Amino acid sequence: MRSVRAICYDVGMSTSAPVVVRKLTLKTRAMKLYWHELSKEEYDKIIKSEMTIQDALDKYSQPDWCGYPDALAGMWGCWSLTGENRIKISKEFCKDCECNKLNDQK
Repeated sequence: MRSVRAICYDVGMSTSAPVVVRKLTLKTRAMKLYWHELSKEEYDKIIKSEMTIQDALDKYSQPDWCGYPDALAGMWGCWSLTGENRIKISKEFCKDCECNKLNDQK
């Protein structure tokens, strides 16, 4: 998490120098990368690095429409998402999956 400091400008001043009116600390969460959007080169590098499943769960995200619990959890996760079909994953590819959240909206 990182902090963000808000800087406000006082338009009544003759100078355009920023004036810190208050510090606003926001806890922002770095966006996770989607596992299925990694390039082959990035994927191969991760596999060679011997990243643990927990590291993958912490660093990467499953698609927003995927309701499979811990879909990136290797052999306990979604085999389509973690296997060779990883690069084919799309809303269309997953449309018939029982864990597709979009199916709940129909």
